[in-house]
Amino acid sequence: MEWIETTHLLKQNGVFQYLTGLPTYPNPTTLRRFLLRMAPLGLPKLRRLQDRLLLSMTLKPKPPTRVIFDLDSTVLILYGKQEMARIGYNPKKWGRPSYHPLLSLNGITRDFWHRELRPGDTHTATGAIDLLKASFVKLPPSVKIVMIRADKGFYDHETIEYLEYRRAPFVIVAKLTAPIKRELSGLSYRVHSFALETA
Repeated sequence: MEWIETTHLLKQNGVFQYLTGLPTYPNPTTLRRFLLRMAPLGLPKLRRLQDRLLLSMTLKPKPPTRVIFDLDSTVLILYGKQEMARIGYNPKKWGRPSYHPLLSLNGITRDFWHRELRPGDTHTATGAIDLLKASFVKLPPSVKIVMIRADKGFYDHETIEYLEYRRAPFVIVAKLTAPIKRELSGLSYRVHSFALETA
């Protein structure tokens, strides 16, 4: 809920109000009450509105031709008995139930692109393909190149197969397992700059 408190900054943001056409922005307490009362049936409409705003802002000042999707996951610690709350990896409050949502961000503009809410005991890569599909669907027609960046939690053969099928260049951190170490020794490397080589 602390994220809602930060929305008070939008109250003074004339650019946000100009781009969205909103005359003002609600008080965080008003916004929180509204979201808590909103029926689950209202959430798809809210997502569609957010997607329309995202597209509108993405096309300004000119339509992009390239997008970098940064994939990430986070832990949202819960207090209470929320639906889908599970005990999983939780670096700050070990043993507390949490959510483990997946996030897709535009790595160039840092715009929030898409999200998938999941129980706290879900593995990072679970649902990554659904996240990617939903992210690709929201792209404006002007985008010709989509690149993906992700940490080792997303290093999964199904995710990589999907990205290769989409012909999307990607950089995903891989755990240095024994089979990968064996392969690395026989590769020939190309030096790009100090401390950066690829093979």
